[in-house]
Amino acid sequence: MQNDCYGGGRYCAVEPSNENIKGREIVLEDLREKCLYKKAYQTDDTRHLWWDYMSFVHQNCYNVINEDCSRRAHERLGLDYAETQRCVKS
Repeated sequence: MQNDCYGGGRYCAVEPSNENIKGREIVLEDLREKCLYKKAYQTDDTRHLWWDYMSFVHQNCYNVINEDCSRRAHERLGLDYAETQRCVKS
């Protein structure tokens, strides 16, 4: 259960079709995406950032979008990974 949950077991996910990714990674990626969406949609000029991120991770990370993949996407797109992590933790 620890590999499939986050927040003390309050948020869980399971991906039975892909044993390479744990539910905890799914939840954390969903939170990163939500934070990036919220930031990107603050102005019309930055909306593309969320779409650029989504394109990168789905084209380059295949079926395992985890912390390492997200960090690479942030670096490639000039996004602040620490800022996204602060948002996720809040």
